[in-house]
Amino acid sequence: HSQLKTGHPVRSAIHKQLNGRLVLRWVTTWESLLLYVLYFHLASFCIMWRLEASWSKFWYIINSVLRSAALETEEDEDFENRWSLIQHPDQQAVAKPSIAPADPFQSGFLDASVAVLQDFVIKRCGENGFGHDNDVYMDWLANDAFGVIDARTAQDNTILFCVRENVDAIQQAEVRLAWNKGGRSDELLSRYIKNGGDMDDQDITFLVENLANNKDDATEASVADLELDEAKQKINDWIDLEQQGGRPRWFEIRTIVENAMKNSYGISNIGPAAVLTEMKDEFDEDGVMRY
Repeated sequence: HSQLKTGHPVRSAIHKQLNGRLVLRWVTTWESLLLYVLYFHLASFCIMWRLEASWSKFWYIINSVLRSAALETEEDEDFENRWSLIQHPDQQAVAKPSIAPADPFQSGFLDASVAVLQDFVIKRCGENGFGHDNDVYMDWLANDAFGVIDARTAQDNTILFCVRENVDAIQQAEVRLAWNKGGRSDELLSRYIKNGGDMDDQDITFLVENLANNKDDATEASVADLELDEAKQKINDWIDLEQQGGRPRWFEIRTIVENAMKNSYGISNIGPAAVLTEMKDEFDEDGVMRY
């Protein structure tokens, strides 16, 4: 990416990986219509439109996004155009990539929530799913990422990317803290890890009482009876267990249309959790990724 700064370790990783043209998987969804971005020889991305709008305005927005993707490819050959437009949940064929101008069509995704679009992507896309060309290596629609073009796209020329990644509870806490949405447990957990367990006894007690996801009365009683060293060991054991594996979690990242294709490469490559925590300075005051 021409605008990436290589001094930051995460930026350096992205810069190196993008220059190496690594295989990425990404999908984009439009907030009232389902549009899919397909990566040739790679898993592809989806894009959808969810909200009611006049066709003339909607048509203009769709084609501005498709033209922008084509322009990115013209300006930098490292980034191929992989958008494929999905018009309806029952659609069977897709253009790879979708090129502007798009013909008028009736969207099958009007007023669909992001959760509904997530469910569609998981169930219908991926290897051997909708749009998979068995004759081309990895030529399918990604089932772990998609983009949404919504009413806000018309206002500020941005797209919402939804990306699924396996993350543990510690990573989720870091993301919440980075975006000022963390609670006391998140703050204490972060401090505990950074300070090697050097915290006040009351904070240790609060933390160990709030780490278990499904506490019952017996668990509450046993935690209350723990000595300080035992409480720390319980926290350490919980951290070790969490870091052994994660759970699938969707993250939402809004980015400007002009760099949507390039940003999708980077976000997919390093993971949305890392982008949201390690690259916070790449977002403006409205939460839009603008590098």
